[in-house]
Amino acid sequence: MRSGNHTNALLIELAVVIFFFMIGAVIVMQVFGKSFELSHEAEAGTKALAEAQSIADELYAGAQMDEVLAELGFVEGGQETIEEGDAGPASDAEAAEDGSAMKAEESSRETWLLEKDVYTIRVELSREERPAGHMDKAGISAVRDGEELFTIPCIRYVGDTDE
Repeated sequence: MRSGNHTNALLIELAVVIFFFMIGAVIVMQVFGKSFELSHEAEAGTKALAEAQSIADELYAGAQMDEVLAELGFVEGGQETIEEGDAGPASDAEAAEDGSAMKAEESSRETWLLEKDVYTIRVELSREERPAGHMDKAGISAVRDGEELFTIPCIRYVGDTDE
């Protein structure tokens, strides 16, 4: 009878050891799964930033920003007109701080979207008419799961003699 008790104790001890190994394996699998997820998110963020920088370069070099975006596969998301008081500094003191000599007469804002696998690139274009030309502005941002990852500004001034 004694050898039977010894065998039962050995089986219980073996079951406890297997149980602890299973718990360890589950924890390790969760850690590796989370690290894979974080790595995938970081890779997507890096790709989004590289693409946004490339888009900023294309917009700065292109003749018309909206035409460049259409060529890159963006879809127009909307447009709004901003009144005179909203577009530029309201007073001479604000104009001096801002560095602009004249207040913009009127500007318009357009939103363009490009859907990717993990993120969306959003470009907000605006144009401010100035006495000697116009200022084109673009804010390029990447959005993932409703959260904005970053925004890259792209601004250029086009004088009347430049066109």
